[in-house]
Amino acid sequence: MANQDKRKRLLYEESEETVKQQNYWVVKSNDLITHSRYTLTLSQHRLLLFLISKIKPYDIVSDTYSVAIKDIIKVCEYDNSKDGKYYTIIKKDLLKLRNSAIWIETPRGLETMGWLAKAIITKPKKNTGEYQEIIFKFDEGLRDYLFDLKKLYTQYNLEDILLLSHKYSLRLYEYLMTYANIMYVIADIEDLKIRLDAESYSKYNHFKERVLKPAVEDINSNTKIYIRYDEIKTGRTYTHIAFYIWGINEDSKDYTIEDMRIISGTKANIERRIIKNKVQKINKDKAIKANGEITAQTSMFDK
Repeated sequence: MANQDKRKRLLYEESEETVKQQNYWVVKSNDLITHSRYTLTLSQHRLLLFLISKIKPYDIVSDTYSVAIKDIIKVCEYDNSKDGKYYTIIKKDLLKLRNSAIWIETPRGLETMGWLAKAIITKPKKNTGEYQEIIFKFDEGLRDYLFDLKKLYTQYNLEDILLLSHKYSLRLYEYLMTYANIMYVIADIEDLKIRLDAESYSKYNHFKERVLKPAVEDINSNTKIYIRYDEIKTGRTYTHIAFYIWGINEDSKDYTIEDMRIISGTKANIERRIIKNKVQKINKDKAIKANGEITAQTSMFDK
């Protein structure tokens, strides 16, 4: 279940304006979530989503936005315990967003663009030396991915992800939210590594222990969705993850894998049977080639 004590601190002990901004909506096209490649730290990703939450439904990509640095510090939870250090971190994070590239898979191929077209940190006050605000514009290439979205988009409340503390949690949360309406998704593991920026984990056990399990636990503890997953084998190798997605309620933490399979409905079960049939065919072909006869089939799920 969600970390209620920390959520309560975020929602009720901050100023009214901070609470308001934590409840802004983040809206992205599904392609930007499921077909993109980029590398950001947790703080950079939080900052980016806060900036994206400033976009209103009828804005256009050439619009210019401004946000107070004090709001960035509060909403994105930059550490302000050390004098001035958070300014340096915010500068570095903005520079990363300005200079880093995104690759998006499109029907034409891989297209590249940036996050921000410009970012200006206004001059500090003479009497305090504190910077006041950031003025920014989004990259022109994001026109079809963040602006005037009519279909195939995902939205969630900014406050939903502010408690996530693991690098891969936010990426996995966004990915799963694109499938929340059908309550499940079966993801190819190698493709999932790309979506989570976790390609360095070549061995599945390392990926599971350092990426998958911590991210799932983080999401289940600190967001409004609850997920379970199956590990799917093709032959002897794990090749897919079946995620089951459910909203938080009093009973959801006690759901078993079988409960989640049933909740996800017949479509998920049909998809599982399709994959199982493919596995059986692969095993059959291998057996015929190796021995000239069909050997026992390998179960799809490793119980």
